[in-house]
Formats: sequence, C-alpha cells, structure tokens
Amino acid sequence: MFGRHTHSTTSLKLIDNELSKHNLSLAQVLSELDPHQRKLMESKTRVPLEVFLEFQNKLESCTKDPLFMVKTISKFPRGHYNALEFLIGSSKTFGSALKNLARYVGVINSSMGMEAHRTQDKLIGQFLWLATQIPEPANQSEIFFSGVIHRMNLWLDQPVYPERVCFKHAPRVAISEYETTFKTTVEFGCFKNQLVWPADLYELAMPRHDGELGKTLQSHLDQVISESSIYAGIAKSVEDVVIRNLSSGDVQAKMVAEELGISVRSLNRKLNAENTSFQKILSQTRQAIAEKYLAGTGMSIEEISFLIGFSDRRSFERAFRQWTGQTPTSFRQSAAV
Repeated sequence: MFGRHTHSTTSLKLIDNELSKHNLSLAQVLSELDPHQRKLMESKTRVPLEVFLEFQNKLESCTKDPLFMVKTISKFPRGHYNALEFLIGSSKTFGSALKNLARYVGVINSSMGMEAHRTQDKLIGQFLWLATQIPEPANQSEIFFSGVIHRMNLWLDQPVYPERVCFKHAPRVAISEYETTFKTTVEFGCFKNQLVWPADLYELAMPRHDGELGKTLQSHLDQVISESSIYAGIAKSVEDVVIRNLSSGDVQAKMVAEELGISVRSLNRKLNAENTSFQKILSQTRQAIAEKYLAGTGMSIEEISFLIGFSDRRSFERAFRQWTGQTPTSFRQSAAV
C-alpha cells in the first residue's frame, strides 16, 4: 500500500519559516510541484505518500540541503503531534514512551512503523518502511529518527541522545554533518535502520508521567487506528487475506476476490488504481514474511518454504534469490551479524 502522510497548517508554517533562512518561501517550493500535487498539499491535511515524498524532494533540491527536513523536524514545538505526543510525555519511563511511539506512529504516517525492544545491554528503536509499492527513500529513515529523538527529548528535563544511529543506505552528505545534526555517532551500510541507546535508559523516569491521561490517550489513539483501517485501500485488504491463507499453498486472485466479495475483474481494476497488482502483493508479502522468519527465528528453510506457500525448498530459494539477490541461507547469515 502507498499509505498517507498527515501534515498540518502549523507544520507548513514552520517549514516556511525555515525556508526563509534560505531566502525561499513555501509558495516557491510548492510551485515546483505539478498542479494536482500542489493543490493537494495546499488543501488537504492527509495526502498520498508519493505526493509528500515529492514535496520533500523539492525542499531538498530548492534549498540545496539534503538534510533540510532532518534539521527542520527537530525544531517542531511540543504538542505538534497532539495526542501521540502527549502520550509520550505521560508515559512512565523512557522505554515505555518509546514503545508507545512505536505502537501509534501509524496515526501520523501509515507508510512508516517502528519496533522498540530492549536487549541485555541496548535499547533499540528500528525504523520500518511499510509502503511496499514504493522503494524506501534514504531520507525517510533520517527524517524519522530526527523526529523520534526530538519528540522524546521535548518531554525530558535533560536531552538524551542515542549512543549511535545506524542507517542501511550510504551517506548523502559528509558523515560529520550527520553527526553534528544527530549529536552522536552515525554509521552507514548497516543491516538495519536503528537508534541505539544504553539499556538502562529504559527505566529513566519521564518527569511528566500521568497514568490516567496515558490511558485516555491510548484509548483515543486505538479508536483512531480502528477507524482509519476501515477506509484502508483494497491493497491492504488483499494483503490481509493473503497472509491468512499463505500456508495453504494455493493463494489465487479468484479466492481473494471471493473472500472480499468482488469479481476478479473488479479486484484487478481496483489494484491497478492503487498502482499495484495481485501478483506483486503476493510476492512482496511472501518476501516480507520470509525475511522475518529467516532473521528472527530458528525455523528451517523447509518449514519457512511451507509456511509462505511454496511446495518445496528449491522453488522458495529460486523466488527468494529473485527478490533479494541472495539465497535464504546467506540472508540469514548476514542478518545474524
């Protein structure tokens, strides 16, 4: 699914203010978009992801600063994200605040997710790109992590920075500029996009903890997520049906269409309108689940092959090599590094 990005009039005003430091205005940047995209940005608070990505690209090209949004998002004031942000502030500890952010970040942007977990010596926040029909842009994990660090620090009496920031992609500017921006060590060419703090930060008390407020905000955000899922595109519905039926080994468009109560022709037409296809969703879902099992479980390759609907290991290995350029075994080995 493409997903949608939520922005506000306030965020555009803040961006406009930062643009003025480059002798530019928001109107000038918006004029670089095509008329349809510009109209959406000017009139909607929830726009298609591809439109907002193009807007961010124009911001970078117009300012000639690839880190423009990485820097700008760290200047948004407290309360900018409303309920989610106040839930962070009302959390009991730094770790629970990070987990709340991971749980509800989809309210802001359905194309992104985060996993937060603690190991014996590390507290980790991992960026997840969920817009499977769009290749992950390098700047998205950078902007996301800048926002996470800033959001967390707004609710602490003293700022806390990760001991390192890890990115899968190559640097887009000098590493020293990244480290100045993130105020910590920044590494590239990593296996995952991650923020890494010492594990003992998990128990760091949040100074504005409010348990009752937290419960109220969680209830509200759960309702927002529930209501938004009702209006999700057909691609997400297809993905859900595929996941439920993968291990049967016989997931076909006809079966999915019947479960959704539409004809195969209608299914294909609706998916085409969302710039995807049944076969693409099937392959991407299989790949995502296979990678998760290979990296996070000890299941054999034969077991994984069966669980994602392949009749034998050889067929799975051939498909996996087409998806990733690696064999399942080499992928598992690299994931363990």
